[in-house]
This record gives sequence, structure tokens and C-alpha cells, in this order.
Amino acid sequence: MAAQVTPNAPMRHLTSVCFALLLLLASACQTALEHRTGSVGSGYVAQGILGVTDMQHIGFELESSFGEALDADESKFPMFGGAWQVPMREGPLGTDLGFEIGFTWAAKWDSSDVIVDTGTVIVAADNDYTLVDVFAGPFLATELGRDVRLYGSAGPMLQWGRVELTFDDVVGAPEDVDEEGMGVGLYARAGLELYMGRDAWFGIGARWTDSTVVFDDTVEEVDFDGLQLFATLTFEY
Repeated sequence: MAAQVTPNAPMRHLTSVCFALLLLLASACQTALEHRTGSVGSGYVAQGILGVTDMQHIGFELESSFGEALDADESKFPMFGGAWQVPMREGPLGTDLGFEIGFTWAAKWDSSDVIVDTGTVIVAADNDYTLVDVFAGPFLATELGRDVRLYGSAGPMLQWGRVELTFDDVVGAPEDVDEEGMGVGLYARAGLELYMGRDAWFGIGARWTDSTVVFDDTVEEVDFDGLQLFATLTFEY
């Protein structure tokens, strides 16, 4: 049986900081910004990503002889990554249609708990994990006015994961688990960026991911379903 985590409230602190930075940039942009008219679609885009992952659902499938995962704590942890967008053609209503590829890295190190029923004892385990994914798909971008860029994209992703379960030191507790696996999933993301000059943009965005990582030993597979909130620094060249 899969252990599930119920969705929690959005991360208000990160959102507040991002919006505060956007307001600061907006106030600084009251004077005219000089950049290429119709810059959307005129060049390649490289984007740096820094944010927080809010893992809203974790589902463990364990080897039947090992036991059954009953519950797992909610998880929030840092993430960073990058993306490259290549414009290919003009889309509807003057938008830019293209292709993007990118990656993210995220790790949970402060030991959220997983409860396991081995059949003889119910025991808690510290659950640390690392997730790295490569994503790719079509994107659509447009400019709102001269200095605001809006984009959205979706597609498949390939994900590598590592799970470490460290069980409490009690009689009947199983041996600790340290395993790696590969899996696939889907993503969808969107963002809003403000032009800062010199072909640079600052923005905020969100990405939803849904994936399953398959392992080959004690842990058979883990389902991950989460929301990432992030800030971006983007350069056009």
C-alpha cells in the first residue's frame, strides 16, 4: 500500500519574498527601459532557477517481505536548476512558440519520517532523498507591454532518485535502506518575468511535477507529486 501525504498550504513566505522583489523591480522600472522591440522570439533564452519544492504526495511501495509503508511526513526542501528555450516560430496572437529543455536538483536532508509495518513491529524511519530530473517540451511565450514576459510549458521528464531510510533503534527494526532508481513523469510550468536591462529578466514561476521512480530492491517504487515555487534570472542572447 502506498503511503500518502495530504496537500498542505502554499509556502506563503517564499511567495511574499518573490512578490516583494517584483514590486521593488516594478518601482525601479518607472523610467523607460530600452530593449529590442518584439524581443520575444528574437533569440535563445537561458534561465537560472532557484526555489522550494513542496512535495504534496509521496507514495511508497515496499517489497512485500519487508513490510508496508503506512504514512509519510510532508516534505519541503530547496531546489535549483536551469532551462534553455529555443524559439522556433511565431505562434497565435503574436506569441512565440518554441522548445525548451532543462533540469532541476532537489534534496530532502532533514529527515522526514516514514512509518513502516514490518508485520512484527511498527517502526519509524528517517526518510532522506535526492531527486534530479531532466525535462523537455514545447513552450509558449508572449510580452505584456514592453517589459513583462509571460511563458508556459509542459512535457515529459526523466528522473533519477535516491532514497535513504534510517530506522529507529528498536527491537525488530529492519536494516537501513539506501537505494537509487530511475523513473519518468510529467511536468507543467509557467512564469512571469520583468525586464531589467541588458537583455536580462527577473521573474517568479511555479512548476507541477508528477513522477514515479522505480527501485530494484527493498523499495520497489516511489510516487512523487509536488509543486515547486521559484525565482528566475533569465538572459536572452
